[in-house]
Amino acid sequence: MYYSMTERGCQNVMTINLRNFPDDLHRKVKIQAAIEGITLKDLIIKAVTEYLKRAKKK
Repeated sequence: MYYSMTERGCQNVMTINLRNFPDDLHRKVKIQAAIEGITLKDLIIKAVTEYLKRAKKK
């Protein structure tokens, strides 16, 4: 576990490694991140956050 200083203070930061991630999906996600002008990490965080918000409303 790592600690990161952000504008909201010190936060725990975990490292996630994905194995056997489909090459085609990886390429599409990288392209989408570039289109949005954000990092691949930030796009994945955004997608998971939005998914969890939708799941919570169900």
